[in-house]
Amino acid sequence: MKKAIFILFLLSGLNGSSQSNSGNLLLDQFKIILKNPSIISNFEPIKNQNFKYILLPTKFGGNTLKNLTEVKKLKNAQIRCVALVYSQFKSTDSFKQKELNKKRLLELSNLYPNLFDNNEITWQYIEQSNANDFTSASELFHGFVIYYRPASSIESMKKEISWMDKKIDKAIKLMIVPNKEFAVLDEKRDQKELKKRDTREHRIESKFSESSDGIIKSYAPFSYQNVFSDTSISSILNRNKHWTDMLIACDLTGSMSPYSTQLLVWHKLNFNKNRVQNFAFFNDGNMTWDQNKIAGKTGGIYFSTAASFKEVKATAKKCMQNGYGGDAPENDVETLIKGLKKYPNSGEVILIADNWANIRGFEFIDQIDRPVRVIVCGGHFGINVEYLELARRTNGSIHTIDDDITNLMTLKEGETIKISGKKFTIKNGRFTKH
Repeated sequence: MKKAIFILFLLSGLNGSSQSNSGNLLLDQFKIILKNPSIISNFEPIKNQNFKYILLPTKFGGNTLKNLTEVKKLKNAQIRCVALVYSQFKSTDSFKQKELNKKRLLELSNLYPNLFDNNEITWQYIEQSNANDFTSASELFHGFVIYYRPASSIESMKKEISWMDKKIDKAIKLMIVPNKEFAVLDEKRDQKELKKRDTREHRIESKFSESSDGIIKSYAPFSYQNVFSDTSISSILNRNKHWTDMLIACDLTGSMSPYSTQLLVWHKLNFNKNRVQNFAFFNDGNMTWDQNKIAGKTGGIYFSTAASFKEVKATAKKCMQNGYGGDAPENDVETLIKGLKKYPNSGEVILIADNWANIRGFEFIDQIDRPVRVIVCGGHFGINVEYLELARRTNGSIHTIDDDITNLMTLKEGETIKISGKKFTIKNGRFTKH
């Protein structure tokens, strides 16, 4: 009954009558969400192995949400982005699109009010232009897309470890004989080449070619695209060849396996180049309940030198097995501080961070005495401002698959920077997102 009364207040507010304070706050949020739509021809949800999505459609011109049972999938999930999608076409000139979209937001707030209380959620407002009449507009998607990660569990982490093992095995086979499955090999030549290459699997420089009789003349270099759909880690590490004697701190909590696995494959392929000195893997507390975690003393940190790939892989697996992580935030800063204490002679300090999680122990950043190069994983919906702050306060940098942002420390109060299509401004000495 209380919810029904609240909705009536809000509906009356849409018509200009008095509103409750809570209704005013909600409508203020609606105004922010419904600013400056992104215009595209035809909307398709983002598909990525690192997160999932549910669809809550409405009819063209309607505000009643469908597929409401899908909301059950969001129980204990980590939600990162909500997209409100509609079409540009109007049946009549007097039609008010923004008023309809307010009603759609109202329906969503009644169904899932917590979406509007979470400052970490990014909102997208998307207008589709690919419709010229009622029929074509009705065929487009209208409604909400909610992007999320399911809650982590022991079972999900076991699946991630199994996935990691399979990907590493596949990568190593391709390192030894790249593209073998795509070529017609002369058996004797193949066996001879296999034996020879088995001792130099990291030095693959020749390119693939094949003679008219199907005999391999040379092999193709290893390609990360043959193993991974997202090649952020390899792209960034290969692009920044000046990073040497690295201490790499890597988040191994739930859903980070695509990135940590790629890191291990990269290290295997670059093993003889000695670019990495040490690793610090962290799982945010070894299955400690979130309410019992203490900033700076969370634990679940596992160290390994880079001297043995077998040891590095075993340490990473142990870290994953002993803790799948809980809700955000995670202990990035604690790991960096303890990693530098253990390995004080490290060169470049690299953090492979889960962009979906905030930083536990943010107040201890000043204890990090050298620049941190932050590789953000999962930045499809914008960079987490806490990682921007970490990079800025340590005179470090931010790195995405496309960009290296190295000028954060030069930004002054009121100045704005654009990263991966999103704007961030220094306000009261800290980054704020638009």
